[in-house]
Amino acid sequence: MNKVLEIIFFLVCMYILLGGIFGILNLFGDIGMSEEYRFGIRNFRFINSNSGDYASILIIALSIVHLQSGMTGKKYIFLKLLTLFCLILTLRGKAIGMVLTYTVLIWLLKYYKGISLKSLAILAMIGFGGAYWQIKFYFVDNITARGLFLLYGLITANNFFPFGAGFSTYGSNMAKVNYSPLYTEYGFSSYYGMSAEQPQFLNDNFWPMIIAQFGWISFILYAFILVLFFKIVNIEFSLKQLKIAVSPR
Repeated sequence: MNKVLEIIFFLVCMYILLGGIFGILNLFGDIGMSEEYRFGIRNFRFINSNSGDYASILIIALSIVHLQSGMTGKKYIFLKLLTLFCLILTLRGKAIGMVLTYTVLIWLLKYYKGISLKSLAILAMIGFGGAYWQIKFYFVDNITARGLFLLYGLITANNFFPFGAGFSTYGSNMAKVNYSPLYTEYGFSSYYGMSAEQPQFLNDNFWPMIIAQFGWISFILYAFILVLFFKIVNIEFSLKQLKIAVSPR
C-alpha cells in the first residue's frame, strides 16, 4: 500500500498545486475553468467537466495526503490548506460542508481519542443548518430532479415493499442508459434533463436510488453498515490520520 501511495501521492501533489495556481488565476479572469457564478463569484472546476466532480476528487486527494503525511511536516500542512482552498473555490455546498467537517474533525481528534455521539450530533445539526438553503432550494421552492427523485423514490419503495423495484430500475446509471419504464410512468420525460434524449440529471441522486431499487429493508441495512463502519474507524483505528482520511468519504 505504501508503494502505491508514493506513486499516487506525486500525481496528487501535481493536481493540487496546479489546481491552486489556476484557481487563483480564475479569481481574476475567466480562463475557461468555470461553469457558473455562485454568490456573485465565478466558481472553479479546474480540468473537470463540473465543479462537483472536482470537489469529489479533491476530497479523495486530501485523504491520500493524510495517509502519506501522518499529519506532520510543513509541506503537508501546505498541501492540506491548498486543497481546502480549492474546495472552497468550487463554491459547491458539499465542498464547503466538507471543509467545515474536516476542520471540526481535526479539532476533535487533536484533543480527544475519538468522536463522541454528542459531538457527532452537534456536527450534524451544524451541517443541517449550513445546508438549509440548499434543502429549501432543491426540495421546497423548486421542482428539481433531486426533489422528484426523492418523492418518487419513496413512492417506489412503498409500491414495491419491502425489497424495492430491483437493479437498474431507479436512480442508477443503468436505469438512465435503458431509460427505466418507471421514469415513463412517473412522467420524468416532461422535465428538462430527465428525458431519454436529455438525460443529464438522471444520476442526480443517491439515497433515492438505494430506497427505490432495494426497498426499505435494504435501506435500513445500508444505514446500519455505515454506522458500523463509522464505529470501526472511530474506535479501532489508533492512527488519527487514518480516521480523518476515511471519515470524510
